[in-house]
Amino acid sequence: MQGAPLVAALVSGLVAASGPAAAEMVYLHQEGDSRRVALAKDDGTLVRLLTPADQQAYHPEISADGRHVAYSIGTITRERVDVAIHVQDLETGDVEVWTPSGDQYIHAEFSGDGRWLAYSGPVGAEGTDGGAPRQAISLIDLHAARAAGPARTEVRDGRTWRYYEPAVETLPGEADAFFPALAANGGFVVYHRTHDTRSHETAKELVLYDRRDGSTRRLTEAGGHAMVPSLSWDDRTVAFASTETGQWDVHVIDLWTDERWRVTDTPEKEFTPVFAPDGSITYTRIADGDAPELDLYRIAAEQVFDREKAAQPTPFVAEPQVAEYIPAFSGATDLVMEQVAELPEPARSSFGAATHKGKVYVAGGHQGAEHRYPPESFLDRLDIYDPKTGTWRQGASMSVPRHGFEMVAHDGYLYAFGGFAYSAEHDPGWRSLDIIERYDIAADRWEVLDARLPRPRSSNVAAAVGDTVFLIGGWDSTPQSPGDKEGDFHAEIDVFDLKSETASVSEHRLPDPLRRAFTGVVDDGRIIVLGGITQGRSHFDWVDRASAFNPATGAWSDLAPLPFPTFAPGAGVYGGTLHLFGGMTPNGRYRNTIYALDLSSPDAWANTGRYLAEEKGFPIVSRHPDGGLLIMGGHSYGYEDGARTDSPVATVTRVRSTAADDAQ
Repeated sequence: MQGAPLVAALVSGLVAASGPAAAEMVYLHQEGDSRRVALAKDDGTLVRLLTPADQQAYHPEISADGRHVAYSIGTITRERVDVAIHVQDLETGDVEVWTPSGDQYIHAEFSGDGRWLAYSGPVGAEGTDGGAPRQAISLIDLHAARAAGPARTEVRDGRTWRYYEPAVETLPGEADAFFPALAANGGFVVYHRTHDTRSHETAKELVLYDRRDGSTRRLTEAGGHAMVPSLSWDDRTVAFASTETGQWDVHVIDLWTDERWRVTDTPEKEFTPVFAPDGSITYTRIADGDAPELDLYRIAAEQVFDREKAAQPTPFVAEPQVAEYIPAFSGATDLVMEQVAELPEPARSSFGAATHKGKVYVAGGHQGAEHRYPPESFLDRLDIYDPKTGTWRQGASMSVPRHGFEMVAHDGYLYAFGGFAYSAEHDPGWRSLDIIERYDIAADRWEVLDARLPRPRSSNVAAAVGDTVFLIGGWDSTPQSPGDKEGDFHAEIDVFDLKSETASVSEHRLPDPLRRAFTGVVDDGRIIVLGGITQGRSHFDWVDRASAFNPATGAWSDLAPLPFPTFAPGAGVYGGTLHLFGGMTPNGRYRNTIYALDLSSPDAWANTGRYLAEEKGFPIVSRHPDGGLLIMGGHSYGYEDGARTDSPVATVTRVRSTAADDAQ
């Protein structure tokens, strides 16, 4: 049994006192012999029934953005199995049919980024991979399939029906496999496997298949009874049903630590546990009797991760004379995300960016593999985005190629402060800069100012409050001797007066821990700094602190700790909410998560249940001139043919909130 520290660490990434609203859910709604998909608010309030009363629906799923609902339609009896997977667009009502009819295609599951659709379907003698017949987990790349188009299209009842014959990726294995739970980017799949497709008495075990390197990891004991896994929205925790203790209870596994615990201990049967973005679990409770009752119960997030005592589930959806079961949740549907024009080549990370008078300016940056710094990896180019035309154009180049710096716009100028640059005179071949370079927007011209920073500085925060820019944290990376990679971390806060164009040293300092590769945003006259890594090359720590600096008083105050220790995340404030995008965690993995902190009551971060297009760090966030935020570029790891890739990305995502738009 584990105590409070672990509970706090797990819950902090999942729970919020207040957070993004407008999430939705689906579940099966059965009255008599009619089994239909119900759409509801995330509090269980029924909105409408999505499928006809004269068709039998099974295993509903809803996409993270709340737009698409997947389910199986057809017949499942002892004598006949004939179900196909449909996906319904809730905005248009149109339907996509993704599998053939005439067999068992069930357990549809979307990846959080919306790209992948996984399911359990037949392969073998009459399936897709030859060999003995079995049920296997297969995946469809929805983006690629939709781009290629359907095999045929029909219009019925005012709706368009699209029938696809997509390329299918089937996971290897010999046992039957069911209930896939997909990582947010589809990189790995957790499912249960068994050797008998029809018997509930057959032993079932959970396995994790990593699509990135082809490895398989067994999560529960062979010969046990563990089934219907669900992944938490941070991809860290798996909830499942198990009879390990002699009754069907909800259990949880922490994938980072391999620790496992039982959550419930009740006489009723508990199946299909599913995480909501807030970390709570909703599951199907079956109460035995002459007519077994199926209802939805919920376990609060704090109870899910409290190992000292069994949870106290409460009724969630329990309508008389109706069976409710197999729930699924969306993420925050008030977040609107759209991909806009990508950064011009080359893809890059760690650049300077600023928004000024309806345009977005991107300067410098790093290209190529991470932690590799040949001369060509440092960029000097300037690109300018016009959201009215959705196009980029190139401006004049900077005088010194660099990355790891920040840029501020003011009164027709851009100011670039310091940065990390190539140096042929040093070993390793890099240095931090003390120059201040100004770009005249009207003249399309850069010039280095006579004023210098009080110290070379890179990987820091530069934030403008009024007419003053505050440079906080970071380091002087310049080697002091051959092979020196330690650098000199800065506690001093330097300031730049935008009116007089002079630099000086503030009387205030950054409190410990000193850090670099962190992120800063301005909100209501204060500068909020997030995450980072501490001093030391051989050993350093990831920071989970979010702290606010008040330049007027010099006071520092702590906000709610970050959901996880991280460096190189992106961050931005929109509509009174601070958003945290991506970043790297101590296990060396970039994230694609989006967390939110309501700055009017900043008690805890909320997992929005929404995701970036890729897992990445070092994305740069700038204000979109027409509202919302632009999350641009960054660095990402991927896998291609089993080998890890390591490169920047060019994606640019606009994120805005309909709730914030309505308030404005």
